[in-house]
Amino acid sequence: MSRQDFNTDALKRQNRFAFWREAICSTYVELDCESPLRGEKGFHSHLTVEHLGASTLSRIGGSRQSVARRRQDIRKASRNWYLLSLQTRNVSRFSIGDHEELLHTGDLMLYSSSSTYRIDVPNEFEQIVLKIPAEDFEPRVLLHDPQKLHKISGNSPFARLLSDNIKSITANTADQDDRIGSALSDVLLDLIWINLKTTHDHPLEGGTHAQILVQRMRQFIQDNIADADLSRERIAAASGLSVRRLNEILSGDDTSITSVLLEMRLQHARKFLVRPEYQAMSIGEIAFRSGFHSPEHFARRFKQRYQVSPSELRRANSALNRPI
Repeated sequence: MSRQDFNTDALKRQNRFAFWREAICSTYVELDCESPLRGEKGFHSHLTVEHLGASTLSRIGGSRQSVARRRQDIRKASRNWYLLSLQTRNVSRFSIGDHEELLHTGDLMLYSSSSTYRIDVPNEFEQIVLKIPAEDFEPRVLLHDPQKLHKISGNSPFARLLSDNIKSITANTADQDDRIGSALSDVLLDLIWINLKTTHDHPLEGGTHAQILVQRMRQFIQDNIADADLSRERIAAASGLSVRRLNEILSGDDTSITSVLLEMRLQHARKFLVRPEYQAMSIGEIAFRSGFHSPEHFARRFKQRYQVSPSELRRANSALNRPI
């Protein structure tokens, strides 16, 4: 698995902050970054990034600073991510709107790049951050409200198990191939699910029988995503429901079987468009692998959903993936 290292220590004072801002934006998501120490000799930060298949695991630390995910950043994004921050030194303050949470050493915070948020670190700090593509996260872990902060206390039943695995994987990722990296990412996803399931303040979708059936539906779609003839009737039958009853359940979230199927097909296709290892795959092949009857139909639906064509997204993402 490839590794990237960013460190401001060897740079001239006036160049450190600009370098750091570019480093965190290229590693995580587009953000606004500020520090009262910018331009001063005392500002320093470091970042080490390891790839776990399509996910990344990074160690980050340094001087006091703050980052903010803004609406304009979200509008420009070509892909959604979930991030899990493990505080390993001192304290961070996370906020979305009026909701604030303090993250002490040993605590974890789960949040989505589709939300506006702010992170303030008032002192020297260290974190380990897991970044997971939404198309990998959402079929496995269905949050009741992805737009909120989801804190996992370091004292909760399985937090230590998750934290220890994150630290162990971070320390032992060198010289592992992408298949092992993807498997390790799956392990962490399962542990996140267990922790959220056992944290009463942050229930998962799946707490009721109806929600379990929705999870079953999404898993069936994911398993058969390349089948262009996948019908509402087959999806409902796999969930043990009629089409009418399943649509009634989904209407609580203002969606339907057809809408969920289309959204999952588009997310599946977007995964191929943004990952560097699939750059040689044609857009037509991506369309068929995602269950669309034709490349033209896929391109039309994709642009309606993301306001950008598949080829434009691929070109833009290729530019973003170039090393800084």
